[in-house]
Amino acid sequence: MRYGVVFALVAALAVFTACTKQSTTTQGSTTIQGSNGPVTITQDQGSKSVTFQSKEGTAKLGVGAVDPQSLGLPIYPGAQPNGNGSLSSETSQGKSQMLTMETADPFDKVYAFYKDKMPAGSEKSHVAMAGNQMAGFQIGSNTDKVQKSVTITASGGKTSILLMVGSKP
Repeated sequence: MRYGVVFALVAALAVFTACTKQSTTTQGSTTIQGSNGPVTITQDQGSKSVTFQSKEGTAKLGVGAVDPQSLGLPIYPGAQPNGNGSLSSETSQGKSQMLTMETADPFDKVYAFYKDKMPAGSEKSHVAMAGNQMAGFQIGSNTDKVQKSVTITASGGKTSILLMVGSKP
């Protein structure tokens, strides 16, 4: 999927900030001037998120970076977003969103929900090994304009749900 774009943007921004020449700070934002142009980093204390913006695009990480309803994927009832697992980005190569949610419900119950809600043929994997379980669903292929996936994992008494959506321009 095109989620590599998201991670490449974030990595590029991190490398870019390490090679800076000058920075300025104004009202919650820091602009760093580097050899490839400015990067503005804005921290939102209210929502506990950070936004990176450069000429390459925008990436937002943290709480509230992704609205679960905007993904167009089924949302497991009662699952709560994990504040550390939310990322959205938009570049000239496309748009990506990733959201991690958690529930105390057992894996089998969450798996049954997604098996029922996801389109037929979208299940790509289902593995149980040494007390851990994982299942993956995918809509769309690498050649499609929009790709969506759901990955469910169970470990340590919690079930995690990773929702990802990527789209090409």
